[in-house]
Amino acid sequence: MKGKYAKFLAQIVLTAADTGPSIFVGRGAHLIISREKVLAVRIIASMEFRVRRVATIMKAGYKETERKLMEMDKEQRNFFKKFYGKTGSSPYEFDIVINRDFLEDKHVIAKIIVEAYQGKFPK
Repeated sequence: MKGKYAKFLAQIVLTAADTGPSIFVGRGAHLIISREKVLAVRIIASMEFRVRRVATIMKAGYKETERKLMEMDKEQRNFFKKFYGKTGSSPYEFDIVINRDFLEDKHVIAKIIVEAYQGKFPK
């Protein structure tokens, strides 16, 4: 990781993680926190699924939504390349990878994640 932004990002993530159980969405937090202290979850979906879902939520057109998601994907790839030197994401970086194309119910997904968390971090 390089630069002031990367340094501050790491400091914030580590500080927040030290205060207690936390949820981080994106920015490679799973690459900053020690694997023994994180349940790394990746939720994926096809472009088709993502466009349909976001277009419905945002009440936007299909093509406009698709263009915006492609732009956001490119920004994410550029971020990971710049700050972590990574050109892709391996499923081996995560404890769980969930594909929303085949598992759409958010309540079921939440239950899976809770069970995995409790299994990895028994109290």
